[in-house]
Amino acid sequence: MKKLSDKLDIQAAMAARMKTSLWVSYLSLSKNNLQQAKKEEISWKRRKSIIATIVFSTACLECFINEMAIENLTNEWKSIERLSLPDKWLITIKLISKNKTFLRDSDIYKNLNWLREKRNTLIHYKAKWEELSEKKRSTYIDEILSLKNAERAFEIIKNSIKKFYKLAKLKPTNGVYSLGIIS
Repeated sequence: MKKLSDKLDIQAAMAARMKTSLWVSYLSLSKNNLQQAKKEEISWKRRKSIIATIVFSTACLECFINEMAIENLTNEWKSIERLSLPDKWLITIKLISKNKTFLRDSDIYKNLNWLREKRNTLIHYKAKWEELSEKKRSTYIDEILSLKNAERAFEIIKNSIKKFYKLAKLKPTNGVYSLGIIS
């Protein structure tokens, strides 16, 4: 009969490496919360789903570009790590593709910046009094927490990842196809 210590030695000898790609989980959370927001009729519940969609969309794109930079630019990672989300995308693609990238005035850069700004507003939100009137019927935060913005956040994920693979000239993983990002 084998002792527990024998089993532990076998397990130690069979050590393996594994990588967890959290961007896939964040993509799924973003998609699920967007679907929930579209169905929800109670405003505060819809609002929670919209917040989650925007925050998880940003987390998805941050994790994705971090993973691509770490895997493809090991030596440069420390220089890239602290950049803003849009700049991290711009520089990572430029270095991987050997100079093919997008410009700061391009749609992808503007969309990544828009998403980062919305996420930062939600995460670092400071409540304030606002005057409402016949012309101004919603608050600043109500305007951010629209279904239209949640849909835009999710589209930015798909468009950015597609653009990454196109510019970086890397072969997408099977997961990118199975998630419906690239068909």
